[in-house]
Amino acid sequence: MKLLRSVWLSTLVAGALVLPALASAQGFPSKPVRLIVPYPAGGVTDILGRTIGKLVSEDLKQPVIIDNRPGGNGGIGSDATAKAAPDGYTILLGASTTHVLNPLLTQAPYDGRKDFTPLAMVAATPLFLVVNNDVPARSVKELIDWLRQNGSKASFGSYGTASASHLAGELLKSMTGVQMTHVPYKGGVPAIADLMGGQIQLVFGDVTSIPQIRAGRIRALAMTGDTRSAVLPDLPTVSEAGVTGDQVFGWFAFFGPARLPEAVSARLSESLMKAIGRDDIQNQIATMGLQPRKGSGQDVAKLIDADIVKWSKVIREANIKVN
Repeated sequence: MKLLRSVWLSTLVAGALVLPALASAQGFPSKPVRLIVPYPAGGVTDILGRTIGKLVSEDLKQPVIIDNRPGGNGGIGSDATAKAAPDGYTILLGASTTHVLNPLLTQAPYDGRKDFTPLAMVAATPLFLVVNNDVPARSVKELIDWLRQNGSKASFGSYGTASASHLAGELLKSMTGVQMTHVPYKGGVPAIADLMGGQIQLVFGDVTSIPQIRAGRIRALAMTGDTRSAVLPDLPTVSEAGVTGDQVFGWFAFFGPARLPEAVSARLSESLMKAIGRDDIQNQIATMGLQPRKGSGQDVAKLIDADIVKWSKVIREANIKVN
């Protein structure tokens, strides 16, 4: 009898805890939703957040308030989301940097996988393998051959130690056996400037390198990722150019805190994916130099797991450390 009473009391207590959460989920949303963008206003991430947030606001019939929280390479805003109440009223536009590279390379105060609920994929951010015009290579194969002859004198620039452009260069070295010296810069502008000036021989550049490619000031040989870019459709992928497996791209995705009620998570995912899937949004993403990647929260979780495996190996083999 005591055992039955104990079981009954445990069930009653559990039900009492679950019912408020269910009631809250059923009424969601009943107030504005805060969308944390962990980078400064005016950048690509901010534009994505504001564009998609406006459509989600219309769908949810509640304001979506953009909260820019720059700092810590996206870590400050990500940490604020991880520590927010799991009620759906705080979400994050995160990236491969915030959810894979930061936790792997720094003492991030959060776990990019365990402390978040993935909601929807937005876009991939390919890199462009560019060389200065004095390098004689006109293809990836010719570049690799040239590096095998001149690797001791060759340098590749990046947008900073442990940035995606740095890791892409280390992955190319690992896959092909070529040697070259890494030169980190504080962002893309100085790296591309030195590339044009001949101080370095190649860079894995992001979308900020596109104007210089189009102007002929630097030469693009290929782009990373598994599909070509809409803004440079004649440029082959690195895999098409003969280096298989070198699919390197960053990405953007929406997250909530861990332990979001399933009904709330489903409603947010539905609204986000509806906005992301619109033709005009897909076209806008493409014209920004990004690759539209509509995907579910499960797709995001799988990508994080795969990236952790890939980049852990590159970071370990190249002995990359962030001071």
